[in-house]
Formats: sequence, structure tokens, C-alpha cells
Amino acid sequence: MKSNFLFESSRVAIYQYAKSIGLSPEDRVQILAFTCDAVTDAIKPFGSKISLYDCDNSLQSQNFTLMDDTKLLICQVTFGVSALSEDVLALASSRGVNILIDKSLSYGAKDLSATDACKYPEVFSFEVSKSFTIGWGGMLRLPKKLTAEF
Repeated sequence: MKSNFLFESSRVAIYQYAKSIGLSPEDRVQILAFTCDAVTDAIKPFGSKISLYDCDNSLQSQNFTLMDDTKLLICQVTFGVSALSEDVLALASSRGVNILIDKSLSYGAKDLSATDACKYPEVFSFEVSKSFTIGWGGMLRLPKKLTAEF
């Protein structure tokens, strides 16, 4: 089954993932405040509540609080540093929160390997200012267990 889906931008990839999980105005999305407006702009059409969380100088969120009504948690990876720890992601996942890893600012050859599976859905940007560019574009990469649902 296909697990990599190409889009015209990462914004569209985020939008399509949010649509696939049924995001609605009653839902909350938690997003790292240190992000591109493309991330929040992709969520705005759903009318969902957006809550921003912060990071410190190490690019990590040390005081993250998962809100009770969160349906989607977007975890940014910047220069190889995940804003949220694996413990936080596991807790969110155990509570039924959908997780999207935003690797638009940090990805390498391993992330694009056909043999290396991902644990959570991931989004990549190939816009001209990114690490690897084709001029424009985005990709959503899903874990094998989610490909049938997309």
C-alpha cells in the first residue's frame, strides 16, 4: 500500500491530513508557536481552536501541557530536535490524540527511505527555502497501519 502522498505544498498536506481525521470546530489543535504560518493557515478552514505551545532555546517544549479537548497535536522537528519528547507523544497517542510530526525544517535521506517506517504521520516541505527542494511541494508520510484509512 502507498504510504507517501505528494501534494502541491506542505500546507495542503497538513490540510488533507486534518480533513482525513475529521477535524471540526469543536476540536483543538496544539501547534508549536515557533512555526511557519502555513501550519496554522492549514488548520483555520476547519474552524478548530488553535493553541500554541512554546519551546526554549534548545527548541524543546519543557513545560508542555496536553489539553483535554485536543484532537490533533502537531510536533515540529527543527534541525533534528523534536519539540516534544517521545513520552509526551506516547501519552497523547494513548489518549486518542492524532499526532502529526512536522519535519519541514528537518529531514534527511533516512526520512525519505522506502524501507524506513515512521511511527506517526509526518509532513515534509520541498519549498525553495528547505533542505531538499524541487521548487515547491509537500509530502505526507503515513505509518503503514494508517495507509488504508487515508
